[in-house]
Amino acid sequence: MDGRAAREARPGSWYAGNMERSLRRARPLGLVVALTVVSGCGDRLVLEAPEGVEHWALVALDADDQVATSTPLRPGTERLELEVPLGARMYLLEYGAGLMEALGVSAPSPDPLTLAAGCDLRLPSPARLETVVSDRLEDAELSELPPLTAPWLSARCQNLDPASLLVHSGCVPTYCPVAVSRDGCTLRLEGATCDFGTVSVTLERDGEVCVDADACDVETRPSGGLAGLSCSRNDDSGFCPVQIYGATPFPPVELERVQVVETTPHLPNNARYRPESLRTGRVDDLLVTDTHVFVTSSESLEYAPDRCRRRGRAQRLHAYATDDLRPLYSRNSSRCALSPLEVPGSRILGFNVDEGSGLLLSQLISFDGELVRTTSISFGDFELANVVASVRLGPDENVVVIASTHATGATLVSVRDDGTLRWTVDLADIEPSGVTRFRDGFVLTDSYRDGLWIFGPDGTQREIQYITDSVSRNPGEPHLHESSGYVSVPVSRDVRYVVSLQSDGTLHPRRVVNNERPVLPTAIGAWPLEASWVLVGMTLDAPEQPEALLGLLDPVEGHYRPGMLSLGFGVVSAIRTDPQGRVYILLSWAAQLVRLSPP
Repeated sequence: MDGRAAREARPGSWYAGNMERSLRRARPLGLVVALTVVSGCGDRLVLEAPEGVEHWALVALDADDQVATSTPLRPGTERLELEVPLGARMYLLEYGAGLMEALGVSAPSPDPLTLAAGCDLRLPSPARLETVVSDRLEDAELSELPPLTAPWLSARCQNLDPASLLVHSGCVPTYCPVAVSRDGCTLRLEGATCDFGTVSVTLERDGEVCVDADACDVETRPSGGLAGLSCSRNDDSGFCPVQIYGATPFPPVELERVQVVETTPHLPNNARYRPESLRTGRVDDLLVTDTHVFVTSSESLEYAPDRCRRRGRAQRLHAYATDDLRPLYSRNSSRCALSPLEVPGSRILGFNVDEGSGLLLSQLISFDGELVRTTSISFGDFELANVVASVRLGPDENVVVIASTHATGATLVSVRDDGTLRWTVDLADIEPSGVTRFRDGFVLTDSYRDGLWIFGPDGTQREIQYITDSVSRNPGEPHLHESSGYVSVPVSRDVRYVVSLQSDGTLHPRRVVNNERPVLPTAIGAWPLEASWVLVGMTLDAPEQPEALLGLLDPVEGHYRPGMLSLGFGVVSAIRTDPQGRVYILLSWAAQLVRLSPP
């Protein structure tokens, strides 16, 4: 007896005859189903797909929602056959066009679908899910179907070479390499040295990230990175960021090199590279203007903060043209020190100390590009030893000069372009190492108190932010990141990181360590090719053969861009830029000037 005419139901429903227990769907849908009883064991389903189904599969779940049996995901042109155990719930998964393209595979393999666990790659939710209820099909909620997987889904994961991956950890403020291994689609991170545990991570081609660890959560992917995590520390004292990057080369640049002084490369005796060792060498300072590049050199290799009172340490000024780095002149200077001064007209700032007549007379002198004196301010009987740094606060307003005294102290001097003295401020118990603009005033780094001093435009001290209260850090010259307002400071003693000061005047909580190689950050400057990054000069912590390196840092997100550029022997002691977007690097130990230009 054929009961199809009487039992036809809505599109997609099932109806049954009574002779062979065969179930048939309405012919217009093109689906034929035969359900045959297999003695005592279960049923056997044979299906042919309706039009519009690109791929489909059958899955039978037991009472514990485990996959009892299943078919592979097959093209809609092929029939499905499945022996279903007694009591199992049967689900039909239907997919429309575009599935394989979305998964990034040409065709699935004949592996049956299985239950997904942990970070197994998941089969996408079907376009339609139906379940067999008695003698018919009924639409089912997608939530009824547990996550499914199959081996061929591995095509969805990123084919990453563990050797090409770099993991940055913010758990500890020191260099701590993370070992990475791979098993199929799973990356295994061994973070014991970085104060977090072992983490398994799966990265899919579409950017999806899964972490198979209760101690980690997936966070926002960092700029230029593959994954961002937040993992608990080994002692459960809190969470720290863990970021995964693919190795990338340093952006292409053209390198030009000038040997400022013919000398044997200098290697300090201090293997730990204290700040005073980083500042040794035959070249001292670097000034870049629209037309000139100036480098000062000394006869002595010793670091002498009071070098104005050291006899025999001759100062020499080397000038180069910015267009092609051709040498313009090299002259001896009787002044005790020359230093960058950000004023128009290719000016240079120096101090002259006259010890005649038993008096120590100090003068602040400004020179043009040909060493012609333009202004002079006398401070009389006052122990000014050296110009440390200067900063331009306005278009014609003033220049703040940080002048260190013989002891731990400093004098801030504000002068107009015409040489008029605006104000001076004396500071005690301070060893300034650099200064930069900050908000409407300026900030200077203090190696004596390991802090950052914040001043208003009139020299009024506002506050001091301490980098640490336990270990000597000796912060270096600060750098203002123009687009964000962050001030970044390299720290290269005892621990090695870059710490940032936010625009609201508070220290940024992230102290950024480069985990690509064990390096000491020594100088920071602008990166004209991409405003979101700053350029960090570093030296490889290898006492026998130190290497000068350049890297890129995002001071806002707090991470390095993978990939560094080697400049050769030594240490980066200064970074400056010119209006054409070229970067000048001073290598003090090698007595070299290096220029980076866009290709």
